[in-house]
Order: sequence, then C-alpha cells, then structure tokens
Amino acid sequence: PLRPATEGEVTAKVEQLSFYLRGLLDGFPRGGAVDLGCGTGTVLGALERLGFSPLHGCEIDEKQAQLLDAIETLTVKMQSAPKFLESFDEGSLSWISAFDVLEHMGSEDVVSVLRLAHSRLRTEGVLVIQVPNAGSPFFGSVQYGDPTHQTVFARGALEALLRDAGFESITVRETGPVPKGFLGTVRTGLWHGAKSHFSALNAVETGVL
Repeated sequence: PLRPATEGEVTAKVEQLSFYLRGLLDGFPRGGAVDLGCGTGTVLGALERLGFSPLHGCEIDEKQAQLLDAIETLTVKMQSAPKFLESFDEGSLSWISAFDVLEHMGSEDVVSVLRLAHSRLRTEGVLVIQVPNAGSPFFGSVQYGDPTHQTVFARGALEALLRDAGFESITVRETGPVPKGFLGTVRTGLWHGAKSHFSALNAVETGVL
C-alpha cells in the first residue's frame, strides 16, 4: 500500500547516512535538498532531521508523489529526474541524492542528470549516488534481478561520467552493514572478512592488489 516512511524507517536511514557519509557532512551547510526517486520519503525525512531545508523530491508514481507532497515540509512532484532538476536555479542546492535511481535510466538520461546536478549545486554542495556495483561478486543478482534496470556502472566508468559532468572531488564508499548494536557489529565483522576474501580472489585473477 502507498504510505509515507515510518519514524523507524527514517531513524534507520539517518543512522545509515551518518555512517556512510561520516566525515563528509561535518560543518556542511544545510541548504536546499533534492532526492530523486524519493519513493516513500525515507531519505527526505532523514535529511529533514539532519537539518536540510527546503526539501524537494521527484517520483514517477503519481499517487506516491501526491501523498508525500501533502506533507507540509516536503515539495514532491511527479516528474522525470532531468525535468525536475531543470526547474531549479543554477547553484541553488546544497544536496542532491539519487539512491538506486540511475541504473533505471538510459545512458543519455544519466549524463543529463549528472550535468544538471553539477550546475544546480552550490560550490560546496554534494551529490550522493547509490548504484549496483559491477565489481561486486553479487552484482548479477542485484542488477539483473530487476527488469527495469538499464545501465551498468563500474567504479571507473561512474567516476569518468562524474568528471565529465564537472565534478572534481569524488569519494567512493561501499554500503556495507552499519555497526550498530550486537547484530550490526557481527555483520560488519563478517562483511569485512568476506570483502577481504573476494579482494584476494580478484588480486589472483587480475594481478591488481
């Protein structure tokens, strides 16, 4: 059923963002923020708690967009990501995010979104992207488990697209488990062990450490 994100979901997203972006948001100016493909509004809710304002989102599901737009602190439109970004003035945003969005687009739209994002961000603004990693041993089940996925991203290819769009400072991080509580800590330890194992196998195959 259509619904906005719950308080628990927003809290979990705040914890995720704070961990994944650790060190990047310290002293970061909290201005206008955009979340592309905002879904149930989990990221927008987290951004509100992190101090960003005003908050904007776009969503291709009309009913979901209307549901979120009814929330007083949010402005959500049913539009494609490129069209939505075109509606903002250049240099007007502090944050633009696209979580699990770009892989659903064709390559031309991806290039358009990245270039528009660069032009709409303030000099000290940030673009946060999450996409399936083509370098992961589990990539196939993620990328091809959804028939709406169109574009594949390896790290080097995405970095090249970002540089071509004008971005200069690029940070790439995995989105592993968040080490919170006993279970989160155990999962994080096991995840790092598995990562080391697959990194070793990759080094054997490619000769690259």
